[in-house]
Amino acid sequence: MVVAAFSCAINLLYLVSPLYLTQVYSRVVTSGSVDTLLMLTGVTMGALLALAGLHAARASILVDVGVEVLPGMPAEVTVAVGARTPLSYFFDPLLNTLRRSGHEE
Repeated sequence: MVVAAFSCAINLLYLVSPLYLTQVYSRVVTSGSVDTLLMLTGVTMGALLALAGLHAARASILVDVGVEVLPGMPAEVTVAVGARTPLSYFFDPLLNTLRRSGHEE
């Protein structure tokens, strides 16, 4: 339930940037008021910092919830050994999938 509340708040805070631009174009550009621009920018920065904090808190909660590993769960582990080429990062997973696709366990 807490994650849902964080998600709702995050979705509302995503509206900060479009609202900021709307206010700048409708208030600051027409009046030329620097004070209004500074106040809008300060409020927007605060809201974006709150957005970042809520993202971090929600991610931490979701990681804590998703950490539980039960016996018998399938897991695929990749161990890094040696140097790899940039193309190997693309082709190795594809080739591994093709190798495993024709075999039964």
